[in-house]
Amino acid sequence: MLKTLAGVDPAKFAVWQVIPGKDDILVGDTDLICLADAGLEHFFTGVPQTTEGGAA
Repeated sequence: MLKTLAGVDPAKFAVWQVIPGKDDILVGDTDLICLADAGLEHFFTGVPQTTEGGAA
């Protein structure tokens, strides 16, 4: 659902949940996220693996 809301290709992009002060969490396609805790949840999408910067 998050990929659909973000308007990205679900097959090419992944979603991470931003955790302030800690490593971001990769959200799987079937993972459930609890939004009951106080505060605003932040997510971002990106390509899960890239060869950018690799040797030619």
